[in-house]
Amino acid sequence: MQCHKRGRDASWCCHPDLEELATRELTAAEREQRAIEAASELGVEYTEQVEQAGQDAWAKIRAHQGSAAA
Repeated sequence: MQCHKRGRDASWCCHPDLEELATRELTAAEREQRAIEAASELGVEYTEQVEQAGQDAWAKIRAHQGSAAA
């Protein structure tokens, strides 16, 4: 179990799966749910056009990360 001190209030957060949650790849359903929630928080309707724009942005990020590592 990993325990991490959080913020100025010095409270502790202990979760048996903390490392796994932080490092695992999200499922397609989890990614879509997070995208829908993020769009909602921004006041944007989550449409196919918004989804495609997000996918295009991630493709550019991955391409940049790949060229930076080379």
